[in-house]
Order: sequence, then structure tokens, then C-alpha cells
Amino acid sequence: MIDNAVRDRWKITDNGNAYLMRHQLKIEPEPPQESTTVEIRPSSVLEEGAPQVVRLTRHERNLEARAPCLKHYGMTCVVCGFSIGKRYGPNAARLIHVHHLKPLSTVEKRRKVDPIIDLRPVWPNCHAVIYMNEDALSIDEVRAILQDAE
Repeated sequence: MIDNAVRDRWKITDNGNAYLMRHQLKIEPEPPQESTTVEIRPSSVLEEGAPQVVRLTRHERNLEARAPCLKHYGMTCVVCGFSIGKRYGPNAARLIHVHHLKPLSTVEKRRKVDPIIDLRPVWPNCHAVIYMNEDALSIDEVRAILQDAE
């Protein structure tokens, strides 16, 4: 049975399905199979890719807020200093994420956003680390993790 509770982490269900709960991503259960026990051997060939019905609640983002944030802070991650554009070229620079200091998932309705005060450019990996726990980590907390890892 699928657990549809909403939390900021990945949930692995009894039948092996996975979903990211902070986005309220819910995967419909598959029909029961004869056995739920899977034996994994190094030489096993596994199957994946079956279609699944997904319902998602996504919080609207104002795309006009992205450009002033990036113009002010630049295209370098404020967490780790990585520049996607310098490493992978100018076409990849657009992959930089714009992080909301107050996560959109914590608000119930539309709100005003100041691109300079409320947003920061972050590398996608740093963005994933910010949201790896139930409660989002701050930019300073992720910086501390990076410093401790060095």
C-alpha cells in the first residue's frame, strides 16, 4: 500500500515504488504481484520503466524573478562557488537553480517575492542537499557541511 503522507524526503513504499514526498508526488499502487520478495544477485537483470499515474502539487514560480536574481548575484552557486557555465560552457549556465530562502512549500497562498532579498543562485547538487532532510537546510548549513567534508 502507498503511504501518501507528505514530508521532505524520498519515500520507498512496500512494493518498491519511490516518490519525493516534499512535492506531494503520489504514485498509484501497481496491481499485487505473486511475490513481493526480490532476490538481488550481482548478475540479475531487472526491469523498470513501466508507466505509472502520478498526481503532483507544484507551487507556481514567477519566471520574471529569476533574471534579476541572476543579474544581481551572478551565475555562480552561492553555496559552493561552482560555476556551471565555466565548467560545462555557456549553454549549461542556464541550469543554475534559483533557490527560495523561504521554501514555496511552506506557504499556503501566493506571496510577493523580492528577487534580491528572497532568492539565491545555487548549483542543482547544492539545491538537492538543501532539501535532503525533512526541514530545508540553510545556505550556511550546507556551506558548513562542505567545509566539514574537506
